[in-house]
Amino acid sequence: MFLGDTDELPAANDKRVTSDDSDEFDQPLGVVLKRIVGGGVSLPWNLALAGLIGLSLLFTRVTLGAQDGLADAHHIVGCAVLTVVAIAAADVARPARTLNALLGVGLMFVPLLFDADKLQFAVTLGLGIALVLLSVRRGPILERYGAWNRLLV
Repeated sequence: MFLGDTDELPAANDKRVTSDDSDEFDQPLGVVLKRIVGGGVSLPWNLALAGLIGLSLLFTRVTLGAQDGLADAHHIVGCAVLTVVAIAAADVARPARTLNALLGVGLMFVPLLFDADKLQFAVTLGLGIALVLLSVRRGPILERYGAWNRLLV
């Protein structure tokens, strides 16, 4: 409403109102469910791969035999990567994916700070580089957000 007039609904032939005042929930169930499930949220392949890297970092005690501080650092970075991926899946929060680049750079220095063998060093360095590279691509923005679109880099 907010037309600077009374609180009564305008008459059907009133030309002052140009927007559609119909209720969203009057739409068919399929349309509403499609907008709920897919509206404004998507998981581009680069974010999906970053999520797999984050998940793999949670299992380095088993897969790489990481111990003590190295395993703890992998767990912290892995959880942070998964959090960033979950946030960046929303179209309007897609720029948050650049935080994964920072996490990737930090991951590259982890084996230098803790006792890591050659395999652990190589895998950790490779995953860090992959996180940096995967955070460059934005992925498709499926919805339109008016003036905000130019900020979704």
